[in-house]
Amino acid sequence: MAPEFVAAILGPIVGAIFGILGFTSKRNAEAVDAQLNSIAENVEVISHQVTNIQIHLPTKYATKEELDSHIRSEEYFHNKMLDQMREMRDEIITLRVTTGRQ
Repeated sequence: MAPEFVAAILGPIVGAIFGILGFTSKRNAEAVDAQLNSIAENVEVISHQVTNIQIHLPTKYATKEELDSHIRSEEYFHNKMLDQMREMRDEIITLRVTTGRQ
């Protein structure tokens, strides 16, 4: 075969292969780029949310006065419960003694 015929047959085939490879690689690069941009946007959103949490967290703490008041109210509640338990124990002892005599 003459070289002109080989070039006439192989030229378009090789050109088509390069064209398809170029097209698919460009399409894949664009898809990867879009995914990377999406990931970057999500990271940015997460960064802003973490920053907001860091800003709002310290405002949720109780003051020393509130904590002291809470501790006093809990102490009062526990002392009240202990007094009621002592009263119940005394009543049970009294009931045992009175029922034991009969």
